[in-house]
Amino acid sequence: MALTLTHIRGAIYKNNIDQKTCIVHKIRATEETYKWLIEFFGGQENRNAYVHTWYRYTTIQCKKYIQSPVDLQFYPTDSYNVKGIAPSTEEEIDIRRQIFGTNCITIPQKSTLTLLKDEIIHPFNVFQILSIVLWTYDEYYIYGSCIALITIVSIIQTLLETKKNISKLVQVAEHVIPIQVYRLDTWIETTSEDLVPGDIFQPEQNMILPCDAHMLMGDVICNEAPLTGESVPVSKLCKTSTIQLAEEDKYTLFAGTKILRVRSVKKEPSKAQVIRTGFDTTKGELVRAMLFPQDTNFSFYRDSWYFLGGMSIIACLGFISTLIIYIQKGVPAGLIAVRALDLITIVIPPALPATMQIGTTFALARLRKRQIICISPPRVNISGKLDVMVFDKTGTLTEDGLDVLGVQPKGNISMLSDVSHYSTLITHALATCHSIKVVNGELLGDPLDLQMFKKTGWELDETEALGVVCTARPPNSEVDLDTLLAGGAQEVGIVKIFDFNTNLRRMSVLVKRPQDAQMEVFCKGAPEAVNSLCIASSSKCFTMLCRLTFD
Repeated sequence: MALTLTHIRGAIYKNNIDQKTCIVHKIRATEETYKWLIEFFGGQENRNAYVHTWYRYTTIQCKKYIQSPVDLQFYPTDSYNVKGIAPSTEEEIDIRRQIFGTNCITIPQKSTLTLLKDEIIHPFNVFQILSIVLWTYDEYYIYGSCIALITIVSIIQTLLETKKNISKLVQVAEHVIPIQVYRLDTWIETTSEDLVPGDIFQPEQNMILPCDAHMLMGDVICNEAPLTGESVPVSKLCKTSTIQLAEEDKYTLFAGTKILRVRSVKKEPSKAQVIRTGFDTTKGELVRAMLFPQDTNFSFYRDSWYFLGGMSIIACLGFISTLIIYIQKGVPAGLIAVRALDLITIVIPPALPATMQIGTTFALARLRKRQIICISPPRVNISGKLDVMVFDKTGTLTEDGLDVLGVQPKGNISMLSDVSHYSTLITHALATCHSIKVVNGELLGDPLDLQMFKKTGWELDETEALGVVCTARPPNSEVDLDTLLAGGAQEVGIVKIFDFNTNLRRMSVLVKRPQDAQMEVFCKGAPEAVNSLCIASSSKCFTMLCRLTFD
């Protein structure tokens, strides 16, 4: 059943002028499936145009769209929200698996014959083939054979490189692991392919997440470098009502990221709930972006077509003038056709397509040595015309080898470089105002935070006790009970960490010393953001900072 569809505001409407044609599948559904779809879309069924024993879906660029029984429009599956409700019966699990599909990013692979056909019908290669036929007919055997050999070799090399890159992309995308899932009031072991939205599973250390999920219990530290390029591990907290929707990333685990550490709460296993599976995940969207790149409108391509168009006009004019002259001189028709067509192959360089293909092939080989996957060889030509590359992350450009020069206290002209000269307040600020985590005995976090903390020489203990998240204490300090009760301990407990906020441009921590009734807040961030919170008498510090920066 064919139907003309197009994307409009997240939905697919019928018979639109975009004329993007696809196949709509019609599958027999149970009454429970039909009722679940109506409840899912939140409305009343349209019985005039919908048969309740069937449901319709289509797939566009590996993305699944389902027809709503309410308004009869097609919506992508990632726009559905299971509202945190776990499947309660086997039948509901089967319904969700039928609607959302299996949790697997399966990349459609073209056969070798299809890839070869795509290369052969490329306009450059078609021009080469016609030119070779013409040269062979005109007895240019050696020249024609050389161009034919170069063309065949370049096509085969491009084909092999494309196959290798697609195979490597398949290995990266397809990821199936055993996993513990809480279903029907019990924990069972299954494979990640079996997960459906709403399932509750147990994240484990060193696990590469197979889906997008929300943390329900405990907290984890994830390495999101494969998706975002962020080298600093990210802490994920459990979902609470106090976290706003704009801060959803704080408790969302993304498919393809690696869990470095899992910390449970009150000896209960950590839990996470599946929200997206398959191509609907963040990793799936990234794979789709590589498989189906957006059309580009680079001036390089426009200029290339302008060049070929101009040369084609010259070739046509030469063709017509040659045709007229040869006819007037009574040259045989066969020879006229050969000479006129030969003029076209002279005006448009016959070795140009082969040269470009050879250059692209060598570029793909060099990229593969650097573990860079390219499944669209024409994009190599575009990348060669780039003049400027812009990164949106500071850590991408700056080095990790930052160090702390010293501390500039208020009212002091000289900078303090020796940690022994720091006041207690400054030492506590440097030792606690950060988001450093301990993973397998190693400190992980922002490079500047790490250097700031190491400057103090203190130690970090993430053992939760007495209402604190972690504790910072001087090196080799062993606090006994008598010292603790007497209030003589130097250690500082971090009660709450407010992570860096890009809008506020600052972060802060709430800390508490043992047997101290009061708490302290330490804040750091962009100088202008912190200066706006300071009292007027502290403005001289900002002036000094500006002077040091310019110096």
